[in-house]
Amino acid sequence: MQVRRGGSVRRRTAPIIGALFALALASGGVWAQGSGRIQATHLRLDAVDLADAVTGGLTFFASLQDGRGEPLMATDPTLWSVAVDGETIDGKVTVGQLEQSTASVALAIVFQADIASKENGAFEHAQLGVSKVLNGLRDRDLSYVVAFDGKTIVTTQALSPKHSDAVSWVSKEVVPNGATPYLSAAILKGLDAFPGDFRSVGPNRALLVVSDGFDGEQANKLNAAFARIKQVATDRNVRVHVIGNAIESGNPHDDQLQRLRDLADATGGTVWTAIEPAKVEFELETALKALMGQHVVKIQSTDYQDDKSVTFTVSANYGGQDYTSNAVIQHVPERESHIWTWVLVSVGSLVGLVLLFFIGRSVVRLIRDRRDDAGEQDAGPALNTCRQCNNQIPADWKVCKYCEALPHYGRLVVRSSGALNGRTFFIKEALTNIGAAEGNGVVLREPSVSKRHAGIKVQDNRFELADFGSTNGVFINNQRITKQFLKDGDVLSIGMVEIEFQFKK
Repeated sequence: MQVRRGGSVRRRTAPIIGALFALALASGGVWAQGSGRIQATHLRLDAVDLADAVTGGLTFFASLQDGRGEPLMATDPTLWSVAVDGETIDGKVTVGQLEQSTASVALAIVFQADIASKENGAFEHAQLGVSKVLNGLRDRDLSYVVAFDGKTIVTTQALSPKHSDAVSWVSKEVVPNGATPYLSAAILKGLDAFPGDFRSVGPNRALLVVSDGFDGEQANKLNAAFARIKQVATDRNVRVHVIGNAIESGNPHDDQLQRLRDLADATGGTVWTAIEPAKVEFELETALKALMGQHVVKIQSTDYQDDKSVTFTVSANYGGQDYTSNAVIQHVPERESHIWTWVLVSVGSLVGLVLLFFIGRSVVRLIRDRRDDAGEQDAGPALNTCRQCNNQIPADWKVCKYCEALPHYGRLVVRSSGALNGRTFFIKEALTNIGAAEGNGVVLREPSVSKRHAGIKVQDNRFELADFGSTNGVFINNQRITKQFLKDGDVLSIGMVEIEFQFKK
């Protein structure tokens, strides 16, 4: 039985044994929606971005979390796979966590600001926690805030990258008021921020609700209201995460939170429960870590049918255990035809081979003539194989004249001491990989260099250097980067190897 005192809702009696048991097991913990069990480690497919599908590019946003709902890191692409209609597809896979990627998230926050939450201390910590979440977002992310009480529902202007403005509004303008909060109406207000299409706001969307579950709506209308919320969230691909305020009851299984648990379960969200005021702020920080720890899995592939609705799943291996996500059904647009591209590439390759033949023959003749002029009587200088063009070249050549004579975009000159000092590598492809393993366009056999360390992408005469998740990182002019465009004369650090980048001379 519940009674109202001073505008707040309180329990006459709290189940002391149950509260102590809950405290011992999972104070503020993450609980499986609709059950009393703590979640196990799981993999959840949150969203699929098909913006680049016409060129064979698919992007997946996936959450790999432990039983507390905190993110686990698994960025090795070899640990991941993508399946279409149950069949694993082939293609080049890259994996990173959202915080370090160029991908974005759109987040709406709905939090309770009534008299009851002020009296039990939840409002103050929710206010601080919401501000921390907003400050943890990046310029490429979008945010929207809804504060609701017993009299009004107030919001920021719209989904916006100006998170500092939202922080100022939350800390200065939101004042607790009223006795009976408008929970369902406030959640619908938060969902209204997301458009029905994904052109202006991408598919990676989340709504974070901070509430004790009480709603001023008439009891006979609540079921219909939450059914509509579930439908709107599903249609607009919005995951609803919940910070449940169970401070009044001291019970993380509080029945008053059941509708919110069901909502999170129906939309693929997570539930955190706080049974003391400070835990509200703590769980908001946990939710931010889970959000930024989301994995961004990209695959470049043509190994699937297009212009049809298909079922996507992703799988990952973590700690020796295989995890497979939930299924997401999307309509894949028709891919672009590349027949003329292949025709041009074929013709260009043929012309290039002819030129390579004549240039190579001229270079070989030049080398032979110089050797004859020097009156060399022995078998000639020691030879090595150029790792870029596979021609036999004198061992003392720091610059391969075969490579230099061929078309190229730019060059990388090793400036660090050691056997590689002065060695010049040529950027001849639109994508040149750098690493210690054979098969890379630039092979650096150094212990500090990962097998597949980094890569340089050339487009419109711009050179973009990207870290492929290496162990020792990638630096440009002593500044660590994830991805950055290069300027002539930039000094790159690939592991312990320093390399000067030069435009084509």
